[in-house]
Amino acid sequence: MRKSKKNIYYKNGFGLIEVVVAVSIISSSILFVMFVAQLSQRVIGDGVSRLQAAFLAEEGSRKNNKRRKLAVRHRFFASRFELLFGF
Repeated sequence: MRKSKKNIYYKNGFGLIEVVVAVSIISSSILFVMFVAQLSQRVIGDGVSRLQAAFLAEEGSRKNNKRRKLAVRHRFFASRFELLFGF
């Protein structure tokens, strides 16, 4: 019994369609992974920026509170000085 050539070609290796499908699946998965990595970098960067903004706002409010306390103290002592010495 002889085997036909068609059966030999189909049994050996991969066909063109299988190769194209495999390459498209692999490339789409690589693109998806790159997209997810880019998205996570953006989310992490936004989180870092918001954290820095919160720390800077807190630091600024502390400085303003110190200035406000000094101004209140200065006004208190200045008013007492004016009452005592008439300036």
